[in-house]
This record gives sequence, C-alpha cells and structure tokens, in this order.
Amino acid sequence: MCRNRDKQPNAVQHLPTTEVYDRWATTYDKPVANNLQNLDDDELPSLLPGFLSLAGQQANSQDDQSNLRIIDSGCGTGRNTLKLLDVPDATVVGLDASSNMIDIASSRCSARLTALRAPMKAKEVLFGVYDPLQDTTLPHFAKTADAIISTLVLEHLPLATFFGTMAAMLNSSGYLLVSSTHPDMAAMSEAAFEDPSTGDKIWGTSHVYTINETITEAKKARFELLELREKVAEEDMRGARGGGWKGVKCWLGLVFKRSVGPSSDGNDGNPSSGL
Repeated sequence: MCRNRDKQPNAVQHLPTTEVYDRWATTYDKPVANNLQNLDDDELPSLLPGFLSLAGQQANSQDDQSNLRIIDSGCGTGRNTLKLLDVPDATVVGLDASSNMIDIASSRCSARLTALRAPMKAKEVLFGVYDPLQDTTLPHFAKTADAIISTLVLEHLPLATFFGTMAAMLNSSGYLLVSSTHPDMAAMSEAAFEDPSTGDKIWGTSHVYTINETITEAKKARFELLELREKVAEEDMRGARGGGWKGVKCWLGLVFKRSVGPSSDGNDGNPSSGL
C-alpha cells in the first residue's frame, strides 16, 4: 500500500496490557491479524488430548465423584475454551483480565455448549474477569481445578506471578498446559496490533523468558515438567508480529504436573502468591 505523502505517520502507543486486549478484542481472531494464534491452533492439538486424559485419570484415581474442573486462564475470546466444551460433564472456567474479551468468549461458548449434545458436552461453562496483577482474590469458581490451560499468556506476566497464580487455582495433583511465544521469536518481536478506528500501532507489555528460566520458576511452585515441544515456522507468517519467521522457533508448548509436598527447605510447596 502506498502511503499518502501529506498524511502524518500513524502514532505508536504503549498501553497497559489489559487495555491493549480490550481494544484488540473485536479483531483478535482475524487470521491475518494474528499469526502466532494460528500457529497455536495448529500445534495445541498435539498436546491437549493427552493432557486432558492425564487430568481425567488423576481425578478418577482419587475417587473424585465431582465433575472435572478445567480452567482456561487468559482465555481471551474463548478460542481454546471452545476446545474444552466437549469434555463430558466438565465444569469449564474461562478467566481473562479483559472484560471485552470475556464478553466475546461468554457469548460464543454459551452458544456452542447449547448446540452440543449429551453425553459429549461439558456440564457448564463459567466466565470471570480476573487480573493477576491487580486482583488479590480469585473468583470462587476458579479454585481446586483438575487442569488448567494457559495459551499465549506467559509473556505478559512476571514468571513468579504466573506460576503462583496457576498454583493457587490448581489442586495439589493437577495438570497445567502452557503455550507461549518461543523465546527465539520473543527476543525479536512482541505482540502488537493496528487499531482499526485510528490506524495507530498498539503495544502492550511483554517479557522474554528463556526456557530454562521458565522451568526453574515452575519448579519453585512445585510444577514438574512432563513434556516440552518447540515449533519452527515452516512458512513466512505475517500478522501481529510481522513477517520473516520461516525457519525460526516461534511456538513453545509445556505440560506440567503439580506435585505438592514437603521439601528439604521446609516449604510446603505452596508459593506466596498473595491469592
């Protein structure tokens, strides 16, 4: 596209992450706008079925007669919450700091759940606005989960805050699936979008963590790494992070199991998350 020489360059705005996603909500799911999300959609199925199977087996081994509770932490517009709605009799919970994202997620997931037929459908889907950087109390329905998924969220939070929050929501032997921007990609770019109403480039807060830093912080919160997968872009993705990614590691997937117990330092395995 040629730029009008008489037109002033569009502004670049750096905003709090929650405000960024509130403004991004209406265009977030457009394929051209979000290349990493498309890659996440392609790669998550390689981990999700086995992850949910592990969580279900763990719940059954404890003779837990209640339904499986699964949280999508940082659910956004419900893109991956939708993938949980066919877990029989599950209680599915979506949390996000952006109220605009939650509104979209709630609408689309409620419609999908209504359309599904028993027995291959969740018992219920619940949503709540929750910001780990601001809120000190979890929603009452977002505790003692059997499983948590958190996709493309990690880079927006301090590692201690992220894993402390996951630990506060998960039961003592639950499972956590995390997908994230690979550090190789994160070191070269960060998520941004063009505001359709103004044409401005909008940036939030993103952190770059090595894989070792992530696993080390997870261990502090008593998360044991079970599986790690990396994905190299096979084509030149374009969108929220620009282009030129062919051959670069762009996606990271991690599966953890929470194992709470006494340690040699006397810690009981529950981090001080303030939650």
